[in-house]
Order: sequence, then C-alpha cells, then structure tokens
Amino acid sequence: MVKGELTPETNLRTETAIDSMGFIYIMSKLEGEYHAMVPEEEWDSIITLDDVAAAILRHVKA
Repeated sequence: MVKGELTPETNLRTETAIDSMGFIYIMSKLEGEYHAMVPEEEWDSIITLDDVAAAILRHVKA
C-alpha cells in the first residue's frame, strides 16, 4: 500500500498495491456512487487519482 498520503498525482499502478481486480472494484464502486459509466476503453489511460476523478466527472449521467 501507499506510505503517506494519497494525492491527486498518486500513480495507482506504481505507488499503490492496487491490482487489476482492485482497480475494477474501485471503478465500479465509484461509477455506482456517482451514477457514471466510464467506458472500459478509457481505463488504460487512468493512471493517477486525478485521472480517476476526471473520468468519473466526464461520464456522470444527468
């Protein structure tokens, strides 16, 4: 896991112990919480926490 604080620039792939299943779980929970649907094609470009937030905000269903 990450030592210290998470920041918007935290790299989920290299600075955390989140594996691919953990990433899917996190994205699914956030999509449900915020009524968003991020296309799986975009998931490879999500690297930082800031990327996660931006993707969720881009795809919030009105």
